[in-house]
This record gives sequence, structure tokens and C-alpha cells, in this order.
Amino acid sequence: MPPSPTSGVPPILDVLDVAVEYGGVPALSGVSLSIAPGEVVAIVGPNGAGKSTLLKAIMRVEPLSSGDIIWRGNSLIPATPDKVARSGIAYVPEGRHIFGELTVEENLRLGAISRPSSSTDLAEARGWVASLFPVIAEGRNRHAGLLSGGQQQQLAIARALLADPDLLLLDEPSLGLAPLIIDAVFESIAEIRDAGTAVLLVEQRAQKAMEFADRSLVLAGGLIADRFGDGRAIDQDRVRAAYFDHSSSQDADG
Repeated sequence: MPPSPTSGVPPILDVLDVAVEYGGVPALSGVSLSIAPGEVVAIVGPNGAGKSTLLKAIMRVEPLSSGDIIWRGNSLIPATPDKVARSGIAYVPEGRHIFGELTVEENLRLGAISRPSSSTDLAEARGWVASLFPVIAEGRNRHAGLLSGGQQQQLAIARALLADPDLLLLDEPSLGLAPLIIDAVFESIAEIRDAGTAVLLVEQRAQKAMEFADRSLVLAGGLIADRFGDGRAIDQDRVRAAYFDHSSSQDADG
């Protein structure tokens, strides 16, 4: 079983011994983790470690070769990606995947399609998203393809939030962005967390992500190489060992 969340609150998501293969080659091998409401868990690790594969497995985009994914007490294995989205999990993939030929407003409307009927008022949610990303709110009628990289990333997150998720999966939100824009994106993630949404964050900027998150996991070679429970007390030597010598530090306690 994965370690319990640091908050002591029961998890909403449990990933249990998940394995994924591509053409018989392991991409994930027995990965387990949990996340509680309002918690940020960072997944860091070298390129090709399986980080993006893990998020795709949770969204049921990638099939599992073994293991299980439990969402609010129910297995997601039989679910299709659209059913996962409607169950309260939103996904912002690497590269943003906004629709450049559509306006900002049209992109936002697409996000609301997966919104559960039991959700709070959509107008209220749109107001909150506008307060998080005022640049996006000011350019609703612009074609999304004309936005800067940072604005497109904000739009991708805003679109996901309009689905009213309880868990937000973010894949490399800082990729290709300037330092000031990265800071703004992380500030918005903090507000999302403070509003009660859990965030599973895959991030190339390991130190920033680990200092920001409530808990961090280093994924290397498809395995959890190490776990950290307090970003303010990160041992850099231990992080490097997890990145480059995961066989000696595999799945150590944090």
C-alpha cells in the first residue's frame, strides 16, 4: 500500500502497484502512491522515467499490465477517459493541447463539458478562474493560438478547472516558460490547492516542485526511487542518488 498522506486525511486516489508496458518493455513497474484532498504531490525524475505515463494511466489513456487505481473507493480500471474526467479528475497534458483555431472563450466552454451536474454554479467557477488568470479573462475573444506560451498554459489550466475537478493532473506546467511566468503558474497552483483541489504535479524543475509540494516522489526507471515528506528538508545528495542510482534507493521511506 502507498504511504498515507501527510495531512492524515483519507486519500481520494490510491495508485496500487501499477505497471505499464510498451511493446513488452516496462514503462512503470509496481508504482504506488496516494493523494488526499487539497494536497499537492510532486512527481520528479529523469527524462524517460515514466512520469507522463503515470498520469496517462490514471486518466485511463494508457492500459495497465497489472495493478489498480482506486478513485474515491472505486476502481478506475473499467473506466474510459471521458468517464474519468466526469468523475472529478482533470488532466493538463504536457504541451498544453489547447485548440489554437478556437477562441479563448470556446476553449473554456470545452472544459465545462465534463463538469458534473452536481457541481456548483458555472458562473461562479468562471469568475474564480478569471480571478486566477486575469490575462485570459481579458482576451476571451482572441484566438488561443495567438496567446503567448505562458498564457496558453494558463488557459489549459483554466479549461481543466471548469470541469470542477477534485484532482488536477499537471504534466510539466513550467515547460518552455520564462522564470517570471513559471512563478505565476506556481502561484495559481497554490491557490487551486488552497481551494481544496488536490494536485498531482509532474515537473522537470525538481527543486522548485519539491519545495512547493506537500510530498514528493522521485520516479526513475519506472520505479519509485525515493519519497520525500517535507520539501524544506530535502537532502540534495539523496535526490541525486534517487535520480541516478535508483537501484540502491528504491522506494525508500520519506
